[in-house]
Amino acid sequence: MSQKVEYDKLLKDFRDLQLRVTRFSAIEQELINTRDKLDQELELYKRMQHYNSEMLKRKNDDEFFGLVTEGFVDVMEVENTLILFKCTEFENPRMYSEGMKVSFEAAEYFKELQLFLSSFEPNECVYASKEILFNFHTLAELGSALVSSFRDETLGYQVFVLSGISIANTKLYKPIGESQKTLFKLFLQQAESVLASRKRSEKIENQIKLISESEKELKKLSLIATRTKSGVIITDTFGQIEWVNDAFTHITGYHLDEVMGKKPKDFLQGHDTDSLELQDLKKALWSKKDTEVTLVNYDKQGNPYFNQLEVISVFDDKGKHVNFIALQRDITSEIEAQSQILKMNSRFELISRQSRIGIWEWDAQSKLVEWNEVLFEILGISKRVKKEVLLDTWKNCLHEEDAQFVLNKLTSVMNGELETAEYTYRIVRQTDQVIRYIQASIVSERGMQGEVLRLVGSSMDISELKSAQDALIANNQELKKINLELDNFVYSISHDLRSPLLSIKGIISLIRHQGSIDEQSRKFLDLADTSVVRLDNTIQEILEYSRNSRLDIVNEEFSIDDVIQNVFDDLKFSVSEEISLSLHHQGSALVYADRARINILLKNILGNSVKYRRADAQSEIHVNVEVRENEIELDVTDNGQGIAEEHVEKVFNMFYRATTTSVGTGLGLYICHEIITKLGGTIQIDSKLGVGTRVKMIIPITA
Repeated sequence: MSQKVEYDKLLKDFRDLQLRVTRFSAIEQELINTRDKLDQELELYKRMQHYNSEMLKRKNDDEFFGLVTEGFVDVMEVENTLILFKCTEFENPRMYSEGMKVSFEAAEYFKELQLFLSSFEPNECVYASKEILFNFHTLAELGSALVSSFRDETLGYQVFVLSGISIANTKLYKPIGESQKTLFKLFLQQAESVLASRKRSEKIENQIKLISESEKELKKLSLIATRTKSGVIITDTFGQIEWVNDAFTHITGYHLDEVMGKKPKDFLQGHDTDSLELQDLKKALWSKKDTEVTLVNYDKQGNPYFNQLEVISVFDDKGKHVNFIALQRDITSEIEAQSQILKMNSRFELISRQSRIGIWEWDAQSKLVEWNEVLFEILGISKRVKKEVLLDTWKNCLHEEDAQFVLNKLTSVMNGELETAEYTYRIVRQTDQVIRYIQASIVSERGMQGEVLRLVGSSMDISELKSAQDALIANNQELKKINLELDNFVYSISHDLRSPLLSIKGIISLIRHQGSIDEQSRKFLDLADTSVVRLDNTIQEILEYSRNSRLDIVNEEFSIDDVIQNVFDDLKFSVSEEISLSLHHQGSALVYADRARINILLKNILGNSVKYRRADAQSEIHVNVEVRENEIELDVTDNGQGIAEEHVEKVFNMFYRATTTSVGTGLGLYICHEIITKLGGTIQIDSKLGVGTRVKMIIPITA
């Protein structure tokens, strides 16, 4: 009776111990997952900041979209990205891709993406599954994707963006979820904002250039009336027309014979002609002085146009006024361009204001700076401050510990030592003396000789982001500390647990050797011994997992064939049945890799082949080894029990057992997956219930 009580107590203690180990493992995994998630979020934040900064530096569409496609793949951690860009500047859409096998013309992709998004709201981010993508022949190879588009009708462009994972590589990537959809939207908004700003800036620069060139052309052409493209009118001293050139006819539609002897005001002016400008013109004509005005005139068809009119008084040798020469130019397109520039500037200012980005510009010739309204607000400076003292006022806002560093950066760009600069610094806001963190960027514009013409910079208050980042870093450091303590705890407690287990195993062995044990007691002892062995195996697997996550990779040269044979020799004596091993090798047997981890891999994989053998067949294990230049492929096939199809995808999960009859802990394949991940390789299982299992591993090695 006392033996049964002691056995029940021993069994209860064993189950309590097993439950504690399981709970501890689950808590440890939760902490590891939390740490990994925080690490990933911090890394993604850094990546987005980096690409956002780099996008501002790209000077043409190819460089810009090449960076953006790379950014989507990197930030979202997907396999590929495809961008289609259609603009009025060119006839066919342009295509940019990263990691994607492009099999069709850009126009075909453009047509199908346009059709796909036609049933959704503009600018909506849409998730596309394999079943949906299969309906489009250009996208049929994709397993899942996020698709969106944006357009700017004013600037005349449309952009489609697709980021996804191919069917072939679905298992190698994390499924696209809500977090990736959020990243996709944020990064897309950044790219859209930068592209719109750059396109607007290009358009403004082209329009300004057009206006500047037109003004120069006017001065040149006004010297020689016979060669000018401006309309030329010659009148007598009373303002009656004597001659007009072909350009005048082209502008107004009137020929010389129709206007001879008439005054221009009699047929060119109308109800929208500016009365003030008209009064100035009349005064100049009465006083016989040269003048220049801009009027709204009307052509023969009654269409209004802006007429830039320059009137020159002509005197004879005696000083008597004899003629007026009027040079007129249709500047309607230029007026409209100027109006458009004002609209563009207004929109750009609105964008910078909404995004809270301070913009400034420094002219190398005048040494003066100009700020937008947001920068005044960021620095807490009154908008009444004059341009001449803006630079000094800004310097007074610099935090004393950062001032010299910031001024050195600015000076380096001003002197041409650096073309661009990006840095973070602190200011003391003037209105409330609060310290704020500023993310700054400077870009220089240079002349033909490399001299600095002007600087354009941006400043963004990132104080809240900086606080969040500091908190995230602090939390990450704390998690690292906790993780280290957990690793040490696992290592220590696992060793402490093994000592009493080995003692129990020894006591069981002593009891077995007593001759007075009945058959039922012997069965109980066998059951206890089996449980002790299983618990010891579990502890060793926990140790293996802990070592894999804690210890660095240590490479050494060894024979892979010897490792396979030694592992098999240790396993085959654990069972009474005969098991055969067939080993085939290609390439050198000597490899340079982490021997300890590969040994654990083979022990678990070959151990499963031995453990889950079939009772109705001779057990056979076939191992194919192929050593290539930078990797080793291990292919293990057995004719064992196999795994049901519904369990194959889950066997790498922690504590997952594919069968209720399994004697394992559910940690073996999980540890194998963790080791393969640590080594940067891949592992794949194909299995059929009642037929057998094939495990294929590819492990990087050092040549």
